[in-house]
Amino acid sequence: MRVRLLTPRALITGTVAPEVSVLTLPVSEGSVGSWSPLRLLDAEIAPATDADATAPRRVGAFDAHGDQLVAILVDEGLDSPRLRPWAGHAHPVPGAFHLGPVVVHGTMRRLNPAVMGRVMPVDDVRVEWAGGSSLRAPLALVNTRWLSGWEGAPGG
Repeated sequence: MRVRLLTPRALITGTVAPEVSVLTLPVSEGSVGSWSPLRLLDAEIAPATDADATAPRRVGAFDAHGDQLVAILVDEGLDSPRLRPWAGHAHPVPGAFHLGPVVVHGTMRRLNPAVMGRVMPVDDVRVEWAGGSSLRAPLALVNTRWLSGWEGAPGG
């Protein structure tokens, strides 16, 4: 499974290591940090926008860790075995979600209408940067620590 990790300044593309059975963001819970990084193999680290002139580079493995991860962009749907635990999030919240340096357009899915978890799935994703560049993906897992608010979709 190929994924793209979005950080405030980088987009890291790679293959999820085979030992990862459930895809999630390795974020901290309360005062306890994540001890299990998400390992990507055959990864490319590139600037997230054209504003950063850093050249992309390839690495054999990249261990993603911590709350600096804004989202994981996934090119597969919730029927993938590694994503099935997210399928229970059935309460849709369509809108534009302001997550740090980006706006994520799509439909967030809550497990419970009154509760937002630390990591939330968003369907039919378009990520936009202030400079105008954008990315699309069928699914994203977003780190809600970066969420400053959201705009409801028209009619949503």
